[in-house]
Amino acid sequence: MVEDMRHITSIYLLLFTAGCSVPEQAEKPAQVQVPNSPPSISEVVVSPSNPTTNTVLSCTVTAEDADEDEIMSSFTWVNEAQEPLGEQQQLVLSADIVQPEST
Repeated sequence: MVEDMRHITSIYLLLFTAGCSVPEQAEKPAQVQVPNSPPSISEVVVSPSNPTTNTVLSCTVTAEDADEDEIMSSFTWVNEAQEPLGEQQQLVLSADIVQPEST
């Protein structure tokens, strides 16, 4: 079996969200609450940059939270037609979901 080595021209990481959880606190009388700040995403890298069929794409995200809350991530991979391909940090570009020269 010959593997098709033509490059996939593009796959989109449509949605990356980051949120943070706020730890539960015991009830305290008359306290001023400081609002929770959302996390800040500084970098999103999808690799490898020139994938072919049967390649594993990986998304790496760099984010921080000013409140030092735990950062929670979610991923949604879609094709050019906005059809969902996966919801994990990695996506295997199998022939079932993409074809060479797919976008």
